[in-house]
Amino acid sequence: MSREKPLFKGRDNDVVGLAVGYAKIGSHAQGLASDTAAFTAPGYPERSAETVIETTCQYQVTPWWQLQDDFQYVFPPRRRHSGSERPVRARA
Repeated sequence: MSREKPLFKGRDNDVVGLAVGYAKIGSHAQGLASDTAAFTAPGYPERSAETVIETTCQYQVTPWWQLQDDFQYVFPPRRRHSGSERPVRARA
């Protein structure tokens, strides 16, 4: 990480961060989800990807004390629907 200059005058030790992450669900995990969907209730989602955003701020209160907050938001996983969301009826 590169630090050009402090965000606020006189606050040289404060740090602010932002991160974005993206994860694609692998084919083996997607296969497991498909198998699970076949044996559970209709409408079971097949996840394909997930995105997360995180922010943090570290505040130097005194030379020996720092406060840090953190916020994280995970977007709901993107879903690939198999088309089998309709209820399945069985007769005995």
